[in-house]
Amino acid sequence: MADLSDHFDGQRFFNPWGSSAKGLLDVLRWKLAGGAEPWPSRVLDSPAPPLPELGPGQFSATFLGHASLLWRLPGLTVLTDPIFSERASPFSWIGPARVRPAAFGAAGLPPVDAALVSHNHYDHLDLPTLRSLAARGVETAVTPLGNGKTLRGAGFKRVIELDWWESADIAGGRVTLTPAQHWSSRSPFDRNRALWGGFRMEAAGRSAFFPGDTGYGPHFKMIRDRLGPVDLAALPIGAYEPRWFMASMHMDPYDAVQAHADLGARASAAMHWGSFRLTDEGIEAPLRRLETAREHLYRYEDHGGTAVAARELGVDEHAVIKTLVMEDDKGAPLIVLMHGDREVSLKELARQTGARSIQPCKPETASKHSGYLVGGTSPFGTRKPMRVFVEATVLDLDRIWINGGSRGFLLGMAPAVLSGLLKAAPVQAGLA
Repeated sequence: MADLSDHFDGQRFFNPWGSSAKGLLDVLRWKLAGGAEPWPSRVLDSPAPPLPELGPGQFSATFLGHASLLWRLPGLTVLTDPIFSERASPFSWIGPARVRPAAFGAAGLPPVDAALVSHNHYDHLDLPTLRSLAARGVETAVTPLGNGKTLRGAGFKRVIELDWWESADIAGGRVTLTPAQHWSSRSPFDRNRALWGGFRMEAAGRSAFFPGDTGYGPHFKMIRDRLGPVDLAALPIGAYEPRWFMASMHMDPYDAVQAHADLGARASAAMHWGSFRLTDEGIEAPLRRLETAREHLYRYEDHGGTAVAARELGVDEHAVIKTLVMEDDKGAPLIVLMHGDREVSLKELARQTGARSIQPCKPETASKHSGYLVGGTSPFGTRKPMRVFVEATVLDLDRIWINGGSRGFLLGMAPAVLSGLLKAAPVQAGLA
């Protein structure tokens, strides 16, 4: 049993920055509302390209589908949340069906030092896949507290359970479990009995980051502050609608871009979309929204402005989930501070500020200006004129390289390049 901590009460784990709990009534409200976009029954991509040859000091991440990635760092090769099954379910005949096949299965993998399993949901901890990996010689699994018994039952000889911020040495590298904002359950009776998290991987001076399933929160900045910037991150962009239900547990593309900035990542690639239909958005909606997010959402260094704003509104600085610079229909800038577990639509922001419309601020007008701070309790009910100085920094990730096209959606590529790659082979991204 884990010791009492800021995320464990002696019986169950919890999110220290806010609850992601949703009950049966919430589920019924979601399902009865309708509005889910249709998905195709099957999508077949081009065959996966061969894995790239890596030179000294190079490493790569290959997106296999959903949250399954093959990470090859110097001296360390790991799989994150591998699932090659046709359903994300405890049953073979019911549950979310796979729409887009995995790039390749266990038979196509190089030697793997460890499987990293972020939490126990069926689309991330898939026992048939894990059994096949153990049978093929993968001896080690690393996972958060409470999942060890399940992974030992899958056949792994060495199972390492970690609490947040704990590390384990694997082959020629080190793996650290990082915080995430999510929950766990494999049955109606074990909710939050096991921990969830992400993984920071380090080997030969290179670093990579896999957050698992997570909503956006202050933990991304905490990870950077505690462990330093990261070379390459994979960030989830799908399973986000409806936002009133999903925001606390799954990021959307705007959140992913902000998380990229919070992490100080040199480059990031998108994951957790287009394989299993889990929520209401269409199969390619995350791609379209990510392109918009990349063009319009920037990292703001506010020199303490967020803390000042939070004090003015009487909210906890650590509860702030997003700081945006927007503009109204007349081009006047607006500082928008969002907090709590509810996101606010542009239409609602316009109503609160008295503008006809609200849209992301253009880069050329985003730097060093004053505006309105929108905030208050959820739902947001106050508007305070306030001078907040910010400096917008456009994300520049030209150092990323691609091998074989992209089924994933790279945050660091120009939209013109992306448009020709959306239906190509799986992403293979790396840094020289």
